[in-house]
Amino acid sequence: MMFAMISPLLSQPAFSAPATITAHQMLGSSNFERLLQFKINGQLLTLLLDPSYVTADMTTLGGQGEQIDGPDIKTFTGQVKGEEDSWVRITLGQSAVRGIISRNGRRFEVTTRTGGQFDIKPLAHNVSHSTHDLTRRIETRRQVLSLNSAKPVTRVAKIAIVVDSQYNDKFNGAGVEKALSIINAVDGIYREEFGLALDVQTIISFDDRQSDPFVYGSVPIETMLRNFRQYRMHNNNLQDVSLVHLFTGNKNTDEPVGLAWIDTACRTDGYDVGISTPYRHDILLAAHEIAHNLGAHHDSDTACAADSDKVMWPYISSQTSQKFSSCTHQAVRLSLESSCHVPAIDLQITLSAADNNTLDAVVKNNDSVQASLSAVVSIDLPEGTIAAALPGNCRTTQENIECQIGTLQPNTEDHIVIDLQHSEPVNQPESQVLRAEVVLQGAIDVRSENNSATATLSFGKLAPTTVAIANDHNTDSVSGGNSGAGVISLPGVFLLAALLPFVSTRV
Repeated sequence: MMFAMISPLLSQPAFSAPATITAHQMLGSSNFERLLQFKINGQLLTLLLDPSYVTADMTTLGGQGEQIDGPDIKTFTGQVKGEEDSWVRITLGQSAVRGIISRNGRRFEVTTRTGGQFDIKPLAHNVSHSTHDLTRRIETRRQVLSLNSAKPVTRVAKIAIVVDSQYNDKFNGAGVEKALSIINAVDGIYREEFGLALDVQTIISFDDRQSDPFVYGSVPIETMLRNFRQYRMHNNNLQDVSLVHLFTGNKNTDEPVGLAWIDTACRTDGYDVGISTPYRHDILLAAHEIAHNLGAHHDSDTACAADSDKVMWPYISSQTSQKFSSCTHQAVRLSLESSCHVPAIDLQITLSAADNNTLDAVVKNNDSVQASLSAVVSIDLPEGTIAAALPGNCRTTQENIECQIGTLQPNTEDHIVIDLQHSEPVNQPESQVLRAEVVLQGAIDVRSENNSATATLSFGKLAPTTVAIANDHNTDSVSGGNSGAGVISLPGVFLLAALLPFVSTRV
């Protein structure tokens, strides 16, 4: 087994700038759900946010496997206003705001201070670590892949998280909130670096030490990892995921702060696990460790030994660029080909009504490589509006049209034009909103902001119309819409460790 231990060689106060929140408001007529504005050094920094995909499908379980209420937090993705190339990952908790802001290739961490203030500072600054390695390999793949400069999101890793009682205690009952803020931030980093999105399927939280199987007393961190592997392997609630990570507050007798097996994502023998303990630079720790699970080694052990400023270098310091090396990209790229990672395809729906009687719906596959094999479009019709005829792949009720879409090749779209028929019930409003949504099947759409749309119909002076349907391909098609709340995950906190060969991280 191979593990790397990271120990601080230098520690100085990290540069940070105090900030205050000057605005937090919902946006009724925007592509984003809300606005969050900071004032820092006399300047305003405005963030546009949407709900994060990372926790959209998450189930929260107690230590006995019982379903419990999820944490009282919200995870968001977004961007800096006016900066299309920026990205943001923010978690809003009961009393804390955490996350990452990426601007012009640099990443900044947002943390909460006392007194209603916040710190915005570089993700790592003036901290240096060293590592020592022991090696024994179990399974390694050495295929070298070419790199693409662009990193569109092409795959989704479904993951699970376990938070033990001591980790919850360490953060005053908010261990789950802490862990999710870390994962939300790491998602942002991984999307930018690898084209990989993270999807938390299950989180298990232990609150009672008496029933917590991870209360060991002082033991080596390797013992904790091996015991966690057994727990993961025999827990039916942790199946069908790419990897599982434990956030533990249990004290270990050695220096490592994280441990995980290398190149084990998607394995079914329980080795697809890693551990993180409370650590000052928890986001970089998690990003480093999960990268080990995905096949990455320390750059010092690869052909990238000169890349001393990258995330997988054994030293993390003020010179760390917060980027991954080409060797890490190659290793992770290979891991993404594993079948347990789900394809990610961006379907977009747009909806327009040029007049009261004609609906134009377009579903587009924005992916440049992958075809979407199946999707369902639903259109909610306002009261008094019907479609009298539909293609064979659609069905209708008085208030809804639902259509099954077949294969859409990369960068292609399907148009449907529907002539609507209206009645004129008493007291009908002058205008009503028509809504549409597209749901991808057999893959995951990690950009939900363009999965829904609205169009407005005006009923002031309507005459009854007949219905006709046509499309650009002389075949039956489906309609949909464009607009809605979006998901993008931003960098968050990740764990540092890898084993099998496994890597431990020292503080």
